[in-house]
Amino acid sequence: MAKREKIDWEAAHAIYRTGKFSNRELGEKVGCSEAAVRKRAKTRGWEKDLSELVKEKVRTKQVRSKVRTLTANDLDTVEQAAQHDFNIVKSHCKIINKSRKVTERLIAELDATTANQEELIEFVESSDVEKKNFLLKMVGLPERARTLTQLVTALGRLVDLERQAYNIGDTPTENERNIKKIELVALSK
Repeated sequence: MAKREKIDWEAAHAIYRTGKFSNRELGEKVGCSEAAVRKRAKTRGWEKDLSELVKEKVRTKQVRSKVRTLTANDLDTVEQAAQHDFNIVKSHCKIINKSRKVTERLIAELDATTANQEELIEFVESSDVEKKNFLLKMVGLPERARTLTQLVTALGRLVDLERQAYNIGDTPTENERNIKKIELVALSK
């Protein structure tokens, strides 16, 4: 009976993580069966977590191959356009960060107002009639609920914009955002 060669499971794991090969193909590469690869992947909790990086590398190589065919003038034009777009994204990120901080401060203000509602009502009671009506409206639950809904919606949109600007994961679809808005409005009633 022929002696089996030892399987390099470390190499198999690295190949598995690329997500480019079926278990059968991987088994052929490292000298084992598809079942052995499947069993090892399951028991060791292997994940194909490099597949996105591989896709990105392919896109980069495609761009590089296209860049090689461009003239120096084209490359300069592309560089200028890329720098322009980068500057826009950078300025958007600054605006998004500022807006996020303002929204968070407004939420904290709303929290403080809600926590000190009795003191505010006492202050309102001591004010003239016009101020009193205005302040009572501001302190009232329906107004605070509307304000909270608007702030949460703004914060959710800012998070979406951050994720989009920084290219972090998937951003929710317009339909998903609309569903969240409907849920928030329902909660505020």
